[in-house]
Amino acid sequence: MLWTSVLANPTAIQKIFGGDPPELRQVRVHEVTLSRDGPQVMIRFDLPTYPAEPAVKWKSQGFNTVQVQVVFVGAWDVSLRGFGRDPLVDIDITKDDAVRVTIDSNDLDLRFSADAVTLSRVSAYMNG
Repeated sequence: MLWTSVLANPTAIQKIFGGDPPELRQVRVHEVTLSRDGPQVMIRFDLPTYPAEPAVKWKSQGFNTVQVQVVFVGAWDVSLRGFGRDPLVDIDITKDDAVRVTIDSNDLDLRFSADAVTLSRVSAYMNG
């Protein structure tokens, strides 16, 4: 199952990567926020690959990294262990009766369930 199929609004990622979004392996996490509103979990991370045909604006500005922010609403059973200065993680997002999220690495272990997931932001920048 593609992680984008779980998103309530996958259009932006589909437009950027066509029908072939990158797998969420060796993803650089920038931020994890837990909020009682919802309650929700927000994760901001860089995608592991850059699109073959980026937006003209991204290309002209020399961007080489796509960053996304996803929000998981109605989160429960949250378990968080560790964090680091530069965590590279594998993210698994699946859906059965709920959205299930597992993030694994030596630095970070995050697991939780949620009612829904939305893509709240897509941007690009020059990394390095």
